[in-house]
Amino acid sequence: MDSGKKKSKKNTKLINSLSGIFDDVLQRKEHLITSQLNTMLNTYFDKKLNDDGQEVYAPKQVIMELTNQVIVPPVKAGDEPTIQNFTTQFKVPLITLVPHNYLLIENTNIDSNGKITIETSDQNPLPSGLLTILDAYTKLITPIQLPANF
Repeated sequence: MDSGKKKSKKNTKLINSLSGIFDDVLQRKEHLITSQLNTMLNTYFDKKLNDDGQEVYAPKQVIMELTNQVIVPPVKAGDEPTIQNFTTQFKVPLITLVPHNYLLIENTNIDSNGKITIETSDQNPLPSGLLTILDAYTKLITPIQLPANF
């Protein structure tokens, strides 16, 4: 067999080996993503069937309540302004309040025996829903002054 055919066979074997390793890494990544998705769906959503028998996921809701004070000017001259409390209730999807650890495949190592080691890392940003609620709460703890002709 000439050297060109030997090289071609070696290249084919190498490509097949690398292809198998790549496929294994992709399968592990798919398993990781599927596992994370199923955990989120089971934890933060209620599953029900719609009228057509299809599965539908509705976010689990948390009812939040914020109370603020309003300074109401006096109706008659000489009277004191009054302070009245008002409460606002709203629903927030539970998933927006909880920080989530998303596992990312950071590195894939392959040793000389073909053993694959995958390194993952966590990413954990503060949920945007929580930031929105904190912003709303900050705005609501300041008393509001109503105009005299309210």
